[in-house]
Amino acid sequence: MTHGATFFSAVAGAPWEDVIPLARVLDVPLSPESPTIAQAHGRALWKKLSYLGSNDLAYLLRGFEGVDYPEIVRDVCKQLEIAEIQPGEAERGVEHNEQLVLAKIFADAWEHLDSDERREHLREMNLDEGHLSLPGASVAAAVLAGQAGPFAIYKLSRIVANSALRALPARRLASARRKTAQAVALVASLRQAQRTALAETALAEAQTPAGMPAATPREPAKGKRPARKKTAKRPPAAPSRPEKKAAKPRKAKPKSGAKKAPSLKKGKGKKIAKKRRSRPAAR
Repeated sequence: MTHGATFFSAVAGAPWEDVIPLARVLDVPLSPESPTIAQAHGRALWKKLSYLGSNDLAYLLRGFEGVDYPEIVRDVCKQLEIAEIQPGEAERGVEHNEQLVLAKIFADAWEHLDSDERREHLREMNLDEGHLSLPGASVAAAVLAGQAGPFAIYKLSRIVANSALRALPARRLASARRKTAQAVALVASLRQAQRTALAETALAEAQTPAGMPAATPREPAKGKRPARKKTAKRPPAAPSRPEKKAAKPRKAKPKSGAKKAPSLKKGKGKKIAKKRRSRPAAR
C-alpha cells in the first residue's frame, strides 16, 4: 500500500472549505484556492502530518519520511488511553480507530457542556433527551452503535471538528501530539463526510426504479392496442324504440273518367268468371 494512502482516501476531492481547518491545525498554507482539494494540496498536508506523527530521530532514519497514517491513528488512540484498537493497515481498521478517537474527544467535551448545549447536540444527532443525563461515553457509544441512524456518526464528527477539539488541551498533551490528535479527528470527519455523501447517493438510486426514465413514455404491451385519448363524454342515448315496418305505398285513386285499374290480386278475376258461367240460363 502506498505511503499515506489511507490519508489521501479521506482528503482527496474534499471541498476546499472543509479542509481549511486541517490546514490551520497543521500550519500548512494552501494555494492556489480551488473548489476541491488538489493532489498537490493533499501531499503538502500529508507531509506535515507525517512529520508531526514521528519523532525527529525516526524521521531522519526513515530518510525524511514519517510513519504511515494507520500508525499515527493508533498512536493517538494510545495517547488518549483508548482500548480496543484494531491493528493492521486496512482502511476499515483505520476508520474504526478514527471513530474511537472521535468518540473519546466527544466524551471528554460532553462533561464540560451545560444542559442547553447538550440538548442542541442531541438534536443534531437525532437522539432524545433521555440521553441528557448520561455520560459522554454512553452517548458516543449509542451513536457508534447506530441507534441514532446511519448518518449520526458524521454529525458527531462535525461536532468534534467544530467545537469539541477545545477539550484536548485539558489532557496536557505536548503541542505536536495535540496537533496530531486534532488532525486525526479532522481527517476522520472528512472521511465520514465522504461516506455520508456516497450513502445518500446510493439511497437515492435505490429509490428510483431501474430502467424507468421519467421522461420516456411507456410503450403499449404487445398484442394490445394503445389506449385511446379520453374525450368528452357524450350524453346517454335515448332508449331505442322497436322499428316500425315500412308502410306500404297506397294505391293512387283513379281520376274521374279514368278506367279502374285491374285488381292486383291474382286469381280473383278468374273466380268471378267461373261463377258467372256456372249460373243456369233463364228460360
